Amino acid sequence: MSGVFAIRTDASAAIGSGHIRRMTILARYLKAEGLTTLLLCGPDTEAVLPAVRDVFDTVTVIGTEDDGVAALAGQDAELVGVFFDHYGLGADTHRMYRKVVPFLAAIDDMADRVLDVDMVFDVNLGRDSTTYSGLVPDHTELHVGSRFQIIDPIFVGLRQACLSRRQQDREGIARLFIAMGGTDPFGMTVQALETAAETLPEARIDVVAGSMTADLPHLRASAARYGDRVALHVDATNVAQLMCQADLAIGAGGTMTWERNCLGLPSVVLVLTDNQTMVGSAMAAAEAAIVLDAQKGYPDRGVADALTFLAHHPETLRDMGRKAAELGGEDGAALIARTLNARIEENRKTKEEA
Repeated sequence: MSGVFAIRTDASAAIGSGHIRRMTILARYLKAEGLTTLLLCGPDTEAVLPAVRDVFDTVTVIGTEDDGVAALAGQDAELVGVFFDHYGLGADTHRMYRKVVPFLAAIDDMADRVLDVDMVFDVNLGRDSTTYSGLVPDHTELHVGSRFQIIDPIFVGLRQACLSRRQQDREGIARLFIAMGGTDPFGMTVQALETAAETLPEARIDVVAGSMTADLPHLRASAARYGDRVALHVDATNVAQLMCQADLAIGAGGTMTWERNCLGLPSVVLVLTDNQTMVGSAMAAAEAAIVLDAQKGYPDRGVADALTFLAHHPETLRDMGRKAAELGGEDGAALIARTLNARIEENRKTKEEA
């Protein structure tokens, strides 16, 4: 198999790093399938994740979607498809790309706009194919469910060891993991740290943040006030190991939810945006997390109460971890890459026979 397969996504301090991180994982699997990968992204993406040039065969920075279409139209090699991971793009944009690309696919967590693509992946908990009724063309192939969750292979490799550890008898919360996304656009990491440090004075706390976190100086100062029991990890490469060591996490309801679930890490989930609401509701319904609405501001009292309760109920903590693991996928990126590649090969054969 060969051909150029493009991925259109963005990252920035406001958007965060979730989209680009999961697309770098997918890109590695696409390359393993024999495809050449091309990233179309906005000007801030590389600042959020400099490693994109180490992963993608080509990185093209664009200012407008017209730039993206032009970049693809100028390709000398066979262009076999485009994959969209972008909440801000819908059917009108897709039709622009369709003029130069034979196959379009997308991953979507919102189901809030019309799409014009040939294949959709939605990993949100609680979704089914009826979600996209009226939002996609009749020919669109839908792939829905947690088995398509894109999780770094490092997490998958640690899964069994972490799950075994969590089912051991443990009292209290000895180690806490805090991460509110790669850029923490809502500035809640400092508040979560301060609540946790005051509520769980004996716990060691690992805080993960990206170098583009807006209030990073404030976060550094806050972490330093608590001495050795708080470790701040900026642009950490050992997130899976830190999660595995933790007894509990405080985090947003974004893409790191799948990583926490993979490792059976019980969590206090803060729902920050509309697209996290369904994930939060499903996690709460499954009793796999304590879920708090943070869309109108940081819920200090709610976080403190949740930490206090779980510190005194280790059996609930273990049950949350077990139920979270039941919601976790394992190797969704490989499955998506195989599914895309099969469709590309089918399209190629159809073209040859025509």
